[in-house]
Amino acid sequence: MKKISSIYFGTLHPFISAFAIAILCTLGSIALIVLVSYMHKPKEKSAILHEVVNDICAKLSVVEEQICQNETDIYPSDFYPAILQKFDKETTTYVEVQSVLGNYQIKLGVPEKMSDGKTIFASRYDFDGDRKSDFSFFFYGTYENNHLKNIICTYGIGF
Repeated sequence: MKKISSIYFGTLHPFISAFAIAILCTLGSIALIVLVSYMHKPKEKSAILHEVVNDICAKLSVVEEQICQNETDIYPSDFYPAILQKFDKETTTYVEVQSVLGNYQIKLGVPEKMSDGKTIFASRYDFDGDRKSDFSFFFYGTYENNHLKNIICTYGIGF
């Protein structure tokens, strides 16, 4: 009987060890994921100053819209629908975007040639003053000859 129990426990011991190692690895992985996600958590964004809200509302020609009549805090992403409506993809140029949002530009990328032969550059804008991009505009072409390709709301990402 002792022989049977020692064989039983002898074969069970490697499974218990493997299970314990698997549990420790899982807990370690979870701890690492939590730590990394905490370290890379996007910075909380602040509300846009009311003077800036009023300026952007006027420049986007949306003074009568709810966002511009609201006395509560307004965040950059609240302007995304108005920005998409104001700037027509394929026809809007960098100069036209600058005439509206130029005061809020924080970065202008260098035109780069893509693998398909097209040249593209990005312009980034910050509405809440934290110097992190709230909106990225992508243009096909050079600074002098271009058209809008895409607008991305990067609010909270921290580009």
